[in-house]
Amino acid sequence: MGYYTENGTDKTDYFNSTYANNILVVEKNGSYLFSYKYNNVVDYTESGTWKFNSNKTFINFFKTSPGTDTTDMKINRLKEDELWLLDGDSIIKEYHLVPF
Repeated sequence: MGYYTENGTDKTDYFNSTYANNILVVEKNGSYLFSYKYNNVVDYTESGTWKFNSNKTFINFFKTSPGTDTTDMKINRLKEDELWLLDGDSIIKEYHLVPF
């Protein structure tokens, strides 16, 4: 994770320690893989598909394993090597993802 905030407060260190070795791989073919080690103890891997909404202001993640779920995140910035996402209602979470 490049940078993480909650309601504008930098919590990058907290995120990276809670979700150690976090990696999100978003493939051009529409698949994604998200993995991390929760509290540096429990391995977690999630996979699914993704797509943009019609005007590319949101990205929709459709988890297919484990279980199923849908997460819609607002795109704050999208470049070839940057993806900044906003999520949440009462707690606004901002993620700045960078290539590894």
